[in-house]
Amino acid sequence: MAIKTNLPDLTPASQRFKQEIILPSGGFSNPIAFPGGKFIVYPWDMATSEWMVTAPRTNELTYMVQLVSRLSHLSTEVVKTMVSSELPLIVMVARALTFPDSKVEYVATCPYCRTNQAKVALQIPNALQKISEKPAGYTCDTVTLPVSKDVITVKPATVTEQEAARNRPEKFQKVLGNAEASALAAVRTVGGGVPDTQDELVKWYRALSPTDSEFLVTEIAKLNPGVSTSIKHVCDNQACQREFTYELNLTTDFFRG
Repeated sequence: MAIKTNLPDLTPASQRFKQEIILPSGGFSNPIAFPGGKFIVYPWDMATSEWMVTAPRTNELTYMVQLVSRLSHLSTEVVKTMVSSELPLIVMVARALTFPDSKVEYVATCPYCRTNQAKVALQIPNALQKISEKPAGYTCDTVTLPVSKDVITVKPATVTEQEAARNRPEKFQKVLGNAEASALAAVRTVGGGVPDTQDELVKWYRALSPTDSEFLVTEIAKLNPGVSTSIKHVCDNQACQREFTYELNLTTDFFRG
């Protein structure tokens, strides 16, 4: 007996519910794969949930690349050309396509008076603000260091560039933390000159004053396109009412639930 269904047709759900978004980067890292920043996200499915449980956790970045590959129907090679800071957005959108009413609930604590705030429920990613969106024709950003006044051009690092930073030679691992190596992966020129070697770039960075080096790492992080997980609050305590920021912890483990 033939199936009787109220469905208009038997087009796979992944095709019917897929969504095209515009990447905050505008797709500058691979304009052929992401023209105008267009990126198609497919709904999260049960197979993905099962994969998350069984997939080997070599490292967080590799894991995210494989996950985004599943949710975009793109090869891992193409995903690696993306700006690395945009990977979490793809995962959030895919989850929202399958669970549109799901929310993240949390209780923030004021860091000044230690008062627990009223419970907050946020829809992800709709409640999160896009940050550092890049315009059409984007080439780079400029950072001027406060002490040395060196002018640095930076461009958000791709997954491939971040992988190289995290797998840096042992001699660099001894002198650079992961945050510093990730930041240097985005540096394109210093004072108008392109570093001849990684050694030269690292020597320059290590010669910077503590103020300059911290400023550079912080500014590069701010210039990475994506969505902000920093939620601003004003303390509920009438005797305090100070502003503070709560950081949502949206790691890949969060999406298991």
